[in-house]
Amino acid sequence: MGSASRVTINHLAELMMKVSEASVEIEYEPERPGDVRDSLADVSKAREAFGFDPSSDIEEGLREYMSWIQTDPITKKRLKL
Repeated sequence: MGSASRVTINHLAELMMKVSEASVEIEYEPERPGDVRDSLADVSKAREAFGFDPSSDIEEGLREYMSWIQTDPITKKRLKL
């Protein structure tokens, strides 16, 4: 999902736990060669080509995604849900 806004991995993990109502311990490891330190999705080409304009925030998007995972038969089979 691209929203043209920055989000940290820590914030993303917190949101995923909130949305999934799960509580897991986050483990921190040393940085590895090739790790992406900063990332920001540029949605300008999608906007030009398809009229894409991000209309939901990341939490809402995660809620929709987690809901979809629970109903998609292929995903349910792969994750053994």
